[in-house]
Amino acid sequence: MCMPRMTGSCACGAIGLQAEGLSRRLSVCWCEPCRRWQGLCGMGIGARAADVKVSGPVRIWRSSEIGERAFCAECSSSLWFRARNGTGLIELTPGLFVNACDAVLDHENFCERRPPGLCFIGRQRQLTAADYAAQAPVTGPPAASAEDPRAGGCACGAIRFRVDWAESRSGACHCRTCQQWSGGVFVAVTVRQEELHVTGAEHLLHWQSSARAERVSCRLCGSKLWYRRTLPPDNPARGDPGDHAICLGVFDVMEGHPLTSEIFIDMKPSGYALAGDHVRQSGPEAMRHRGQ
Repeated sequence: MCMPRMTGSCACGAIGLQAEGLSRRLSVCWCEPCRRWQGLCGMGIGARAADVKVSGPVRIWRSSEIGERAFCAECSSSLWFRARNGTGLIELTPGLFVNACDAVLDHENFCERRPPGLCFIGRQRQLTAADYAAQAPVTGPPAASAEDPRAGGCACGAIRFRVDWAESRSGACHCRTCQQWSGGVFVAVTVRQEELHVTGAEHLLHWQSSARAERVSCRLCGSKLWYRRTLPPDNPARGDPGDHAICLGVFDVMEGHPLTSEIFIDMKPSGYALAGDHVRQSGPEAMRHRGQ
């Protein structure tokens, strides 16, 4: 079953999109390019490219010989993945649309690469890398061989980082800006500014998403890297200016950061949910908790 015409946009509003015939099934992918590009896992809703109309500054990254990913050149919001195989199909990111167009999680690809302590509720189909390769026109790359839990980088490799220390827990945010920017679910680990060391900084794209914070990505491939506070020192909000919330998916090793909180849970799309017995706060609750 398909949906009627839907409209969506990127986080900064520079990209506008209209789509007809969107699938009602939502997919998740845990392969390395997807998780680095969207910051946790790839999320998509299928459509015919011919039924999608886009306006604004789109940038394309050829993520493989037979695949490409599109993102906003201004804010780096993830837009779509397209297999260059002649099928004419496209996977739009659900975060472009309010409530993810009411799409419901149907299956997870590369499920064996999902980190322990972070999973979606439901009975959606679980496909391994081998399962996916057997039925899909585009196969994913092998799992990363890196073993350093404190290192990470973007999907194209232009930006690398290492942290001296990071929190052992992770937190999720479902606000509309996080949905639109990541294309799906934003999950991050907090790191102090002085403990983050970056190479390839000339390729960073900084987008001031509010008066309080900026979001940083790779300008070459669009990978989501981190959210950084830019609050003045006398602001009563929790956390310090310069704190970085680094996307869990860009770490070389995702394990070791179990999900302990979700905020703006009242804005989370209804078609998927994260499992676990952890703190869940609505937007107003989260704002009061942070003194804003």
